[in-house]
Amino acid sequence: MLQTLFNNLFGYDAFIFAAAAINVVLFRRIMKYLNAIEADFQDTKYLQNEWLIKHLADQKHRSAADLKDVLNRFTNNKQKLDQTGVFYISLTSIFPLLGILGTVVSLLTLTDFSSVVASVSFSKALTSTFWGILFGVISKFGEGFFTAKLELYDKLYHEVRTIIISSEQVDE
Repeated sequence: MLQTLFNNLFGYDAFIFAAAAINVVLFRRIMKYLNAIEADFQDTKYLQNEWLIKHLADQKHRSAADLKDVLNRFTNNKQKLDQTGVFYISLTSIFPLLGILGTVVSLLTLTDFSSVVASVSFSKALTSTFWGILFGVISKFGEGFFTAKLELYDKLYHEVRTIIISSEQVDE
């Protein structure tokens, strides 16, 4: 079985592996942006709403200008993350389709339907589907990981933004 999987690596499966390599690069970039966002929100990440308000309102911890700077950095990193994330999610969703396309292309070359030739061609064709589904599943786990983290930081962003807006209104 392993021999069959690796025999077709230099055929259509190479496209799937190239797409997987691109997805790895995109995931590393996404993690870099998430780590930058996490560094900005490190002090506030585990606090409840009421504690967050008290913590951020305390001038010893951060001034309003510092918080605005954190929000601006978050916005910049979030834009980069969104752009990279769209490519990652798109590529993740087409992995199974690439696998099916590789199977179809391999089966189209099947002209001799004798049992031995057909079984070898058919097993080669299915390797594309295997790799497409495998990389799709792995990438989907990565997508779930960074999407969950991003939702947490989106929530913190809106809480901090609300605090800044409310504190600016009180100062006026």
